Amino acid sequence: MEIADDLVEEILKRLPLECMFRFRMVCRGWYRLLRELWAEAASKQPAILICLPNANEGCLIYSFLTRKWRPLSLSFLPVPECSINGCGAGLLLLDIPSMAASWVCNPLTGTSFPLPALTFPLDVLSRWVVQGHNRGTYKVLLLGKKCSQDSIEVHGYNSVTNSWNKMGEDYDLGGNSRAAQREETAFCNGFIFLMGTDNVVVFNIEDCRWNRVGMPAGAVVRNNIWPRLVCCGSFLLLVRLIKRAHVLEDVIMWELCGEKQRGDVRWKEKGRMPEWVRGKLQRKWIECVGVGDYVCFRSHGSAEIVVYSLGEGTWQWLPKCTAAFINDSRSRSLAFQQIYSFPPLQHI
Repeated sequence: MEIADDLVEEILKRLPLECMFRFRMVCRGWYRLLRELWAEAASKQPAILICLPNANEGCLIYSFLTRKWRPLSLSFLPVPECSINGCGAGLLLLDIPSMAASWVCNPLTGTSFPLPALTFPLDVLSRWVVQGHNRGTYKVLLLGKKCSQDSIEVHGYNSVTNSWNKMGEDYDLGGNSRAAQREETAFCNGFIFLMGTDNVVVFNIEDCRWNRVGMPAGAVVRNNIWPRLVCCGSFLLLVRLIKRAHVLEDVIMWELCGEKQRGDVRWKEKGRMPEWVRGKLQRKWIECVGVGDYVCFRSHGSAEIVVYSLGEGTWQWLPKCTAAFINDSRSRSLAFQQIYSFPPLQHI
């Protein structure tokens, strides 16, 4: 029976991309078709990672396309112990304690590459991997605080030159210490964002300039208000969680709109968490991550994850995972946008 070409394309788009790598060997026609579909399919592969401090002891990935959990193995690495400290563009950033080094790896191709060591003392707050200007290249962005100083700075690694470079000038926090907390940073659409006490600090990676934008009314930090910065695709969200006596009373999401380069921005409310969802998120600490079109909420040590779709404005619970370690309070959630256009990294 003949199947129309457009129907074949729709079927292939819904396959895990690991299968697409195998199916391209069927014939030349499928090879050409799959090559054209890779870029489009990759942009539709948002996923969540949940891992233990040692990722080799437990690491899971949930694909929003297949709606399934599967284990993610890092057994191809040269050592048995590593921790995931950042990700992006289909790549993972790893700390390997036994080597006192950081590595970048592609979990699909099972390849890895060590990053050059930093030659300066820095308290690293956050790291991200972003695609370079040319296909198959990438950059690592590192946000850190100088030891014993109240200033922050950005460094960038370029896979083409295999070297680190400082980006722009230092930024003096000026007592705005909330801008130095790891969980209150985000990278979105060419900008690094940091949560301050009453504003958001912004760094443009193109012109390496710092700026600040105000917060929406009601999001200023107080004892019972937990603001979080979340990147969803090309949108930056500020999520405000209000808790009293470990009871989640309200969750509001705002989107940052306008021209960030000129500081001409405003916050627009995007949604609120309904009571039937809040009732299940009552533990002390709640993770909030964004990937693709989704904002994901999870209580520490819980197998239940609820997601909000920005496009559809709907809430849903993800299928439960049966892996025992997902209930471990040490487990951590990370957003992972799967992109498969990178060639295998040089394996050492």
